[in-house]
Amino acid sequence: MPIIIYNKMRKIKICNVLIVFFLFFFQSIAAFTLDKEIVAGRDDNWTSLYKLNGISIVKGKFGLYDVVLKDAEYTRDNSTDLLMHFNSKDDGDETGHYIFSIKKGAVSKNTFILGGGSMGLPNLQEGEDVLPRNGALFSPGTVWGDFSIEFWLYPATMNDGESVLFWNGSGWHKNEPFLENLKCSFQKRRLDWVFTNIFTDFTNRETRIELKGITGLIPKVWSHHLLRYNSTTGLMEYLVNGRLEAVLYATDTGQENGALLTPHVGTASRGALFIGRKYTGLIDELRIEKKFVTTPNLARYYKKTGTGISRVFDLMYTGTRLKKIDVLYEKPSDSGVYFYYRIADNLTNSFSLNKPWVQFVPGTELKRGVKGRYVQIMMELYPDGRQMLSPSVSELHLVYEPDLPPSPPANLHAVAGDGKVTLYWEAVNEEDVAGYLIYYGTGPGNYLGTGASEGDSPIDVGKVTNFTVLGLKNRMLYSFVVVAYDSSKPPHRSVFSKELTVRPSGMKK
Repeated sequence: MPIIIYNKMRKIKICNVLIVFFLFFFQSIAAFTLDKEIVAGRDDNWTSLYKLNGISIVKGKFGLYDVVLKDAEYTRDNSTDLLMHFNSKDDGDETGHYIFSIKKGAVSKNTFILGGGSMGLPNLQEGEDVLPRNGALFSPGTVWGDFSIEFWLYPATMNDGESVLFWNGSGWHKNEPFLENLKCSFQKRRLDWVFTNIFTDFTNRETRIELKGITGLIPKVWSHHLLRYNSTTGLMEYLVNGRLEAVLYATDTGQENGALLTPHVGTASRGALFIGRKYTGLIDELRIEKKFVTTPNLARYYKKTGTGISRVFDLMYTGTRLKKIDVLYEKPSDSGVYFYYRIADNLTNSFSLNKPWVQFVPGTELKRGVKGRYVQIMMELYPDGRQMLSPSVSELHLVYEPDLPPSPPANLHAVAGDGKVTLYWEAVNEEDVAGYLIYYGTGPGNYLGTGASEGDSPIDVGKVTNFTVLGLKNRMLYSFVVVAYDSSKPPHRSVFSKELTVRPSGMKK
């Protein structure tokens, strides 16, 4: 729709307003475009972090990678007999003592307690089989000392008879085979542990040792289970979530002062350990240790701090102003995350800066004096009070305003004289320009000249807009360019001005 202007003065006023508006608009655009940005963690999958201590890089809710605390997933040591994390379909026994891979079950990446997954079992008749190699606790002829069996469970139904662990073997007694088995199964929503003919005395008489849980488990809730045995005293305990559920002594009397029964595996057959016979639900972090585990790990995260330090980001120019650092992060419950930066014009080495860390609040404008060419970021992560939740960091945005070199001088022209050339140029209208350099040489493109009274090329002439170069040879062709420099340390130099070629003459002008 056309706009009709009825008044000449009104037309002039409107034009003036439009001119002011467009000037302001384009100045704003120019100012805005000075800001540059470095993004870490979105497209680079956090390859910008070079030093990680107690933190992990995991897939976040948006399919991108997040920085989180490293969870308390067990690692094997010299006493570990079996360790299964169930993080992937091919995630077998970490110790190599057992042959195992998930064949019938499935890996759940959505519901797990530690690591990156758990094993889901859909009421399998036999469950998943784990075959012991020579040297494993369940291999034929092995005599057990101290041991502990632990795992996390997420049951769905808990029908009587659902078995979490089941092992069947056999030994010899008077040239006759006899059955041995271990069964950990549900009875009335509680776990029941039964050892048949595994603990025996020198007569190899039949034995049955049973520990019954007293706390009813809740469907679709993770719970930790630990059975542990002390071979010196015969003490055997069953704990759920760190609380004692059952206790007995593996002796001929069942009391502390009885004769010890020795746990061992017979040599008549090599039995497999089955996980999840008719069990419906999830299992995570199955571990067998050749020791009495005194303090089970019931938290998802360690209590210690997790730290991540970025590589050194190069802002390209010294004196560049770091304006702010935006961070996309989450801090559930009372977990914590803190951020720090350090900045310098000089690089100590390729991995760090010799400057103290300064804490910053994400998204807050930094002081104008925060300047430098090289920047490094550090983050500290803390779990919540229950050590079950971790903060997560998805992206870092470093917003900075480069201290760009000045523009080159314009309108360069010259007047030749007797053994001299006087150069004139327009001042560069930028507030941090500190002076100009004159480059000269003999012939076009050659700026490595020598012999002038003021010295070799380039000549620092300070903050002037004309200068006479003396001591030149008459009738020799000289080329000149002028460069502006600013007050940065070291100073930033502009590109060359246009080139002039001049020939001094003995004739006075």
